[in-house]
Amino acid sequence: PHDLDEIPSPWLTGIMDEFFDGKLAPIIETNRGCPFKCSFCVQGTDYYTKVNYFSMDRLRAEIAYIARMIHERSPQVGTLRIADPHDRRRFQIELTPAGRQKINEVLPHIEAARQQAWHGLSDTQIKNLLEGLEMVYSNLANSPDQAIIEQ
Repeated sequence: PHDLDEIPSPWLTGIMDEFFDGKLAPIIETNRGCPFKCSFCVQGTDYYTKVNYFSMDRLRAEIAYIARMIHERSPQVGTLRIADPHDRRRFQIELTPAGRQKINEVLPHIEAARQQAWHGLSDTQIKNLLEGLEMVYSNLANSPDQAIIEQ
């Protein structure tokens, strides 16, 4: 169908409810089709190159439903993965409350490791180090093959 919202949502119909057991993390696909022709992917054929999108209302309803189900049935799940609407090879990842809690638990350890690694460096040396790392990251992010840093 041209209107993807005619396809029943596996989330909103409850078909996927049994999988909110904490062992799997939900994934939402915001569209059907893919403009890329990756040779390793079934959607790399000409048949799938036209991209159709679900409506924003449906996506909002699905995200709200999934967030509620995670909260009720599997609060230990730390992330929600949403397929990037412009590139099916990428995901947008959102932290759940459990994910935010886990980050808050590890941040003090990260800060302690950073302080140990930077021990003896002057403020200028730390500033230069961070600027150098930012340049490296920028170089990789702007490379023709961004997959290097997206893994």
